[in-house]
Amino acid sequence: MMLACTIVVALAALGVSWFFAKAVGSVAQSASDAAGRLADAFKPSINIQTTVRAAVGNLDPQLRLKVAERELEVTVEDLQETHWLGIPLGSTVTKLRSSGNLVQYIVPLEGLTPERMEFIGKDGRGALLVHLPSPRVDERMVYVQVDPSHVQVEVDDRWLNNVNPFIGDGAERARAAVRAAAVELASKPVYLKEIESDCTPRIEQLLQSLLRPALADGVEVRVVWDR
Repeated sequence: MMLACTIVVALAALGVSWFFAKAVGSVAQSASDAAGRLADAFKPSINIQTTVRAAVGNLDPQLRLKVAERELEVTVEDLQETHWLGIPLGSTVTKLRSSGNLVQYIVPLEGLTPERMEFIGKDGRGALLVHLPSPRVDERMVYVQVDPSHVQVEVDDRWLNNVNPFIGDGAERARAAVRAAAVELASKPVYLKEIESDCTPRIEQLLQSLLRPALADGVEVRVVWDR
């Protein structure tokens, strides 16, 4: 009985080893095939890694490509409540509306490598698909409106806050929250998709121009957005 169990375990181990080796071999073969197909997009004797690195390096020293900007109107509300022994006695709602805030969108290019490219076609004709992260708001470059003529503040005192002389409004807190509110609004999917549609042809044209000396004559660059 022990001998039979030992044989079964040994066969199982051999089966696992064979399956693992086959899986690793399959992945390696797939990677090799992908690299081979990618090479078909470029002219012979081209070092793909060097070519892509040189092309991307010419775009921006910090590898962030500005693709769009948007002007936004932002509304921020601040709520201040008055309590006594845990009982709510009143509240003050401050609503601040600010127009002319400006954000810009970037596409990070740090990860743009041959591993993020694939070629669809054959015989030097087809599409070089370049996978890029979806555009995002550059939080380093957010302009918050400071012109008072573009900022409206409404204060609504409720209950006892109407007669409490020590209650102020929340205008300063609301102003401090405008920047974050602008970034949040600009990052909504509907805006990001609009930016993608607008900038895709321009980025494709740019990459086509940068890679043209190395690409086969019948290859066109196409951008695929990764979300």
